[in-house]
Amino acid sequence: MTGSAPQRPGDRTILHIDMDAYFAEVEILCNPLLRGKPLIIGGRPGDRGVVATASYEARAFGIRAGMSLTKAEHLCPNAIFLPTDAVKYQSFSIRILKYLLEITPRVEMWSIDEAFLDLSNVIEPRADRFMMPMPSGNGGLSSRPVRETPLFRMASRIRDGIAKEIRLPCSIGGGPNKLVAKMATGLHKPRGLTLLGPRAFRRHFWPRPVEDLMGVGEKTGLFLRRLGFQTIGDLAGADPRPLSHLMGVMAFSIVAGARGEEGSAVVPYGEAAPPKSLGHEHTVSHDLVQEDDVMALLLALTDLVGYDMRRGGYLGRTVVLKMRTHSFNTITRQRTLPVPTNENRVIYSVVQDLFRRHAIGEPVRLLGVKMGQLIPQHREGAEFAPGEHLLPEDRKYQRLLKTLDHLRKEYGTASMFRAATMVGNRE
Repeated sequence: MTGSAPQRPGDRTILHIDMDAYFAEVEILCNPLLRGKPLIIGGRPGDRGVVATASYEARAFGIRAGMSLTKAEHLCPNAIFLPTDAVKYQSFSIRILKYLLEITPRVEMWSIDEAFLDLSNVIEPRADRFMMPMPSGNGGLSSRPVRETPLFRMASRIRDGIAKEIRLPCSIGGGPNKLVAKMATGLHKPRGLTLLGPRAFRRHFWPRPVEDLMGVGEKTGLFLRRLGFQTIGDLAGADPRPLSHLMGVMAFSIVAGARGEEGSAVVPYGEAAPPKSLGHEHTVSHDLVQEDDVMALLLALTDLVGYDMRRGGYLGRTVVLKMRTHSFNTITRQRTLPVPTNENRVIYSVVQDLFRRHAIGEPVRLLGVKMGQLIPQHREGAEFAPGEHLLPEDRKYQRLLKTLDHLRKEYGTASMFRAATMVGNRE
């Protein structure tokens, strides 16, 4: 079948690609001596950070993403702990994207290790296109033996191709929309391949607890249980209108999701809307008590934010400061600028002032800097105010930023840092 993708959501054919234990598998690929060992990515034992991902050997000890590194060390003292390496993971993610774009231009990178593919223009929208060929080996996904469908063969080829070309494992789920495809992926990991049509989705997920529905977290799940919805099937039979009086418009999307309905299209790579904000935050290993230490970290975060904005071609109008104190009190403050900017010195000046005005006198354990209200730098009306860079020192500063950005692009963001950030015990 050729031509443009069908417009009806029910006719869509979506695959979800999810790299298995991505950060850990990349580290194992780069150092085969790590294979077969409990590996935890996120930081060193005793750090205040959390687990980014863990190898399946480590997961056998109960270690999960988001768990504190301290608890992970308690559960598996013999695990190997490694810090995250964003540059390394991004480079492999780009390779995965390039491989998927050879199959179809309709690829949406959902995250650094996930992607959606819209195959609606190459797979005929037959009702049986999600049938699985071997029910006995796939948890009874099909009620009767069937031949391999074109979709199953293509999904198998993608999974095996990533393993062969990039040497990393992945799992694949398929369905008539993003929600079903993503939930299907989680049924059989690692290296799984699961296709779910509407009937199979209901059979597998309606008996499951409401927390298993994509988009329902622990707090929402508890709220729904208090209302009497114990399973996804219970929620699928609900009338969203009275529920919306308690949950707002979210009630309609949650009930639709429980029914296996979701209408968002895959946004092809390069066609996505610009981000609403760009930011960085960091949790320190020891509370920051001295203001010099706080300012050093804010300066380092500002440099990263400014670099990301210039690399992406954005200006921002709103400066946001986030801080979390020793007592876990989280404070967020922001200021809107009269003229949008991506200059480090302007952003840092505002961040400094926000901290000094709103700090509550407690030691600081987390700081974050973010720029909001982003606009493309070369859009009409997005240029700097007239005369802002007429002074020689301003033009000199712009040339310095361009040089530093070029070096960071060539050698990585960690290749250089200001001497002013090397203060106190900040890590």
